[in-house]
Amino acid sequence: MSKHPLLHGARGERHVLLGNEAIVRGALEAGVNMVTCYPGTPSSEVPDTFYKLGGEGRYKIEYAVNEKVAFEVAAGAALGGAQALVTMKHVGLNVAAAPLFTVAYTGINAGMVIAVADDPGMHSSQNEQDSRHYAIAAKLPIARVRVGLEVTGRGIVREHQDIYIGGRLAGKTTSGTHCPFLGKAMAMAYLAPEDAAAGTEVEVEVRGRRIPCKVVELPFYKR
Repeated sequence: MSKHPLLHGARGERHVLLGNEAIVRGALEAGVNMVTCYPGTPSSEVPDTFYKLGGEGRYKIEYAVNEKVAFEVAAGAALGGAQALVTMKHVGLNVAAAPLFTVAYTGINAGMVIAVADDPGMHSSQNEQDSRHYAIAAKLPIARVRVGLEVTGRGIVREHQDIYIGGRLAGKTTSGTHCPFLGKAMAMAYLAPEDAAAGTEVEVEVRGRRIPCKVVELPFYKR
């Protein structure tokens, strides 16, 4: 497995990877023992890459007949003390919702990551869905949440700009512009759950200058 291009390079080197390949690399570095999936695009490259790597005894991979079975196999492995990863696309999480909530209440004995590939724009899906709402409902940890930002300083925020909280890099914007209807500049961004409370003050770096903003609830406008 060490000869695969995905695992080349020393600590600190930079490599260009697909997002799904980066998930594989991170799982391997974290010591994953069990990988299960129902291969729905755009998540399919995660298990396929694990399969190509072979494992060499480091982990076991299983393709399941559906997402519920994949989830339950991973949960069973984690219950037994194995580090587990299960992958699926967003509509697949609907199929696996029952064991998701069960595991959230009962707990497990090792790490388990649920990698769900949402598909904004429906490039390979029949609908759009923000699967992070499942994590909120089940009170499970999630990596990031989407928030609204109101620009309270002078300037306009755009996409892909760094967000700082108390001098700490906290996230990036996904979009931003001046909203004539609201009479102010607004933006959207991803932040960690602990930084996402409405009213949190942040700064967005625009061309070397940090513009004050605050987190606001979405949607920006309600009838």
